Amino acid sequence: MELAAAVWRLVARRRGFSGFPGSKDGREQDPTNKNMQIIRSVGELADYVAMQRRHHHAIGFVPTMGALHAGHISLVERAVRDNEVTIVSGFVNPTQFNNPSDLATYPRKEEEDFRMLAGAGVSAVFAPAVEEMYPSGTSRDHEY
Repeated sequence: MELAAAVWRLVARRRGFSGFPGSKDGREQDPTNKNMQIIRSVGELADYVAMQRRHHHAIGFVPTMGALHAGHISLVERAVRDNEVTIVSGFVNPTQFNNPSDLATYPRKEEEDFRMLAGAGVSAVFAPAVEEMYPSGTSRDHEY
């Protein structure tokens, strides 16, 4: 069953299935860049990276918390230029904020970020939900 799912994901990627309602693989595809994949789960990211490694592609990674600006884009453009595949993460990590109001007011411009990344030639964006990254929650045993 796992092999069948992997084969389906590969076929879906090659045929450009979008992942919007009705898609079998659940993957979104940004409409402004037919090649840029929007990845929402850790497992899906692992599959994508494994596929790129099997093809011996050099992979660039640019970690961000979204709300992209020119500095981010210059890093992304460098990664695109220097690698065959570029993955950018856009994850607002709640554990990096000690003040809840800072987290609540942190800008989130996912659609705008996706357009900028697609325009820069990014291969994939890893944009998980907090629950995907912290399935057991984000409670801490310490205070700052």
